[in-house]
Amino acid sequence: MPADRSRLPIRTQMKTALTGIPPADRKSAAVRSCARLKGIRTWRDIRTVLVYLSFGDELDTGPVIESALSEGKSVFAPVVQDRDLVFRAVEFPDGPFERGPFGIREPGPDRRRWSSLTIPGPSLVVVPGLAFTSDGGRLGRGGGFYDRFISGIRLESRAAGEHPPLFVGYGYDIQVLEDLPLQDHDEILDGIITESAAYML
Repeated sequence: MPADRSRLPIRTQMKTALTGIPPADRKSAAVRSCARLKGIRTWRDIRTVLVYLSFGDELDTGPVIESALSEGKSVFAPVVQDRDLVFRAVEFPDGPFERGPFGIREPGPDRRRWSSLTIPGPSLVVVPGLAFTSDGGRLGRGGGFYDRFISGIRLESRAAGEHPPLFVGYGYDIQVLEDLPLQDHDEILDGIITESAAYML
């Protein structure tokens, strides 16, 4: 599929901005963003957290994983299978993990797999992205993995008469823009969390 040229300048802009964040600011943002996430009204009731394992310039999710596990919540992280994402259990903050096809850490194939229909809810999905809007818009990195996952889980949950998980974008303040060139297949999130704000819809 040809690249959407309307998105290329934003992708370039965000990648450059993320690369320029100093290490000390990254660490501080990770701690503060985790506190923002834990401060949302539904965090206390969440039983299962699906969370990306941060890679490259992504906002570090380590504090989220540690907090969720310490509170007795179940934690699952994504694994790439063909063109789709499945989520497998994380039992400890430091793994053990394997390296996936893109060099990203993943739980091993022997770890329990998450299902919206068999794993107790309520569930929260922490979603990465290159850019967001405060009203739930999200621009990913171009693979469409999360859009397909979110769309599929929402349909599956509603067909079963269940509430779908809460899908929350997770990124730095600089990743929240006023507007994004969204397309029909781009899933709108239920909220956005940064180090300075919680935009919950």
